Amino acid sequence: MSKWAPILFDDLRDLAKIRLEEIAGTVLAELDRQDDIRLISGIPGQLLFLTNYFGSEFDPEPAIDKLFLGVESHSSLDGSLMSGLAGIGYALKLIDDQIGLFDQALFQEIFMNIRRMAKVLMLEEKFDFMHGYLGSCYFLLEEENNVENLSLFEDMAYALQRQSFPLTKGIGWITAHELWVNYPDEEYSKIQKNCNLGVAHGSPGIIVVLARLAARYPDLKVSGLINDALTCLMHEESETNHEQWGYYYRFYSGDLGKRYKGQLSWCHSDLGISMAYFNLWQITGDPDLFGRANRIAASCALKRHRETPSLCSGLCHGVAGAAHMFNRIYRFTDDDRYRAAACYWYSILFDEFLVTAEDGRIRSIDMDRKTGAGKVSIDNGLLDGLSGIGLSILSAIADEEPCWDKVLLL
Repeated sequence: MSKWAPILFDDLRDLAKIRLEEIAGTVLAELDRQDDIRLISGIPGQLLFLTNYFGSEFDPEPAIDKLFLGVESHSSLDGSLMSGLAGIGYALKLIDDQIGLFDQALFQEIFMNIRRMAKVLMLEEKFDFMHGYLGSCYFLLEEENNVENLSLFEDMAYALQRQSFPLTKGIGWITAHELWVNYPDEEYSKIQKNCNLGVAHGSPGIIVVLARLAARYPDLKVSGLINDALTCLMHEESETNHEQWGYYYRFYSGDLGKRYKGQLSWCHSDLGISMAYFNLWQITGDPDLFGRANRIAASCALKRHRETPSLCSGLCHGVAGAAHMFNRIYRFTDDDRYRAAACYWYSILFDEFLVTAEDGRIRSIDMDRKTGAGKVSIDNGLLDGLSGIGLSILSAIADEEPCWDKVLLL
């Protein structure tokens, strides 16, 4: 693995600095109007970007005070990562690691509450990485080893085993994401028999979280779950699908997957799954995992803008996320193909997905899923908005490895 260093140079680096200044100006100017307390789109992710960009020159306390008031008044706040307390805690922990802002008693209280909230999410059978107890448990890795965490993780493993179902090869899960989507009645039976294959809501994210928990807590017995889920994931990789559609993985296993071809994104399909394999290789040292990850990533590196469906601007399923993942993969492999791919997607981001709006502020462009037309977005958040885009760009000109992307299992 190579040491972290800037990958953008000359005109592209100059343009990155200009866009960063514009993004920071917009996010900062509109911060006091934000009421959303979720990591996915609200104040926590925006504070994470502004702290990384401005460092000690930025005073986050007014926004943090507003965030705390929002938490106190939010009676239905759960313990999930992208929409609940775990995400808020994660952002605050990353900010504190950088600028040392909080008394550690704050995090002790958050960790205690997350353990309680995770148990509620288990009872509700909501377990995916973004919106379930997997994300809650993953955040607890930010705490020093705790016997209470080990007990919770054992309960989590039991819940995952109970909620799993057998597939042709290995096991899968119906994730919370599927339970919230209004699918037609005739399709729901298919969902019950198939598994989400994306990092955000499905098996790859589950496998990586379990592997990281097991690496920290060796007494946690989850190897059977990991192996069974990994068997399913590897079985679903299809050379035929790659030849026909250009992607090894569809969004779902089985019949439901036939309706979704694949895309270049973190949340679903090949690029995010490649990152999951690279992370598993880092944890286990298994060269077969590295080889699989590299093969899938190499195919992704050949993709170009006009041939990738549903691509927008942000981290989740947009060009900023693709560019950042290729930057990460370049560090794993020292292969210049991936640095070139990252630079390509940053140039596309600057040229086609960031615009000056009528109000004079920089805005991102999202794609209408039905029409394919671009539309101006006013999202300043982490996952789909300007703050995530800014963090991606900042990482491309940084001299030190970023930590913010831990919230995306990267």
